[in-house]
Amino acid sequence: MAGDSWSVGLVMPTIDALADLGFDATLTWEATAVAGSTAAQWVTNDGGKLLALDAALDADPPAEVLLLVIGGNDLNREINGGWAKLPKFFRELALDDIRDDVQNLIGYAMAGRPDLQVVMVGYDYLHYDFLQLYVSLPGLDQQSYNEAFIALEQRKLGIAQANSRVHYAHNLGLLQWTFGDVPHPPFFLPPVAYGPGAVPAPGVWPTYTPFPGGLVQLPGPLDYLPDGIHPSLEGFRVIIDHTFAQGLEALMLHEPWGPSP
Repeated sequence: MAGDSWSVGLVMPTIDALADLGFDATLTWEATAVAGSTAAQWVTNDGGKLLALDAALDADPPAEVLLLVIGGNDLNREINGGWAKLPKFFRELALDDIRDDVQNLIGYAMAGRPDLQVVMVGYDYLHYDFLQLYVSLPGLDQQSYNEAFIALEQRKLGIAQANSRVHYAHNLGLLQWTFGDVPHPPFFLPPVAYGPGAVPAPGVWPTYTPFPGGLVQLPGPLDYLPDGIHPSLEGFRVIIDHTFAQGLEALMLHEPWGPSP
């Protein structure tokens, strides 16, 4: 497991999910799940991150699967730097730069490791209005913030579609679909309560239709996203269970990526 704070949050749910599914597997994360990290930092070996990744992947026995959660902090830094005032062309270039860093990181991990499979665990919608209480992400609203993450995730999906050993777990809208949501004054969204299954589920391989799932106008449910950016333990378990169901379980069984029967 490697990446940012979402990778940290996924550690224990992943260990529990492996045990519940009956896999005798070891999850290595101690030096590679780095809260606050960016793809740009990883590809430049900031703080020795690539060296830590090498050590984790080449342990005895070597890793078979790399679970990677990255790119969200890169995007939030772009938004903090004045994203909302940039013409669309320059926003697209910024997103392409993040994609390139993610792709280069994956390329580094795969080089010389012909049996390694890489799974990008996608983000779900965050809660923009709550984040404004303690993070500077100016000039957007919930829908435009979600749309920025959708654009990032579309690029990550493109990376997976171009490489048979790279896979993408689509989670946009998963928490909305799983739990529903209720109003949380003083926030205006959602305006009314809705229950589990009331919004579209995120699509899965091979078509990923619909992409995204959920409703782009709404945030992730605050009861399962308590600081606006990191899911609760239950929320992270839903995300990793969905990742296993989309294809990670198949990879663990040395079968092609695809939904569990």
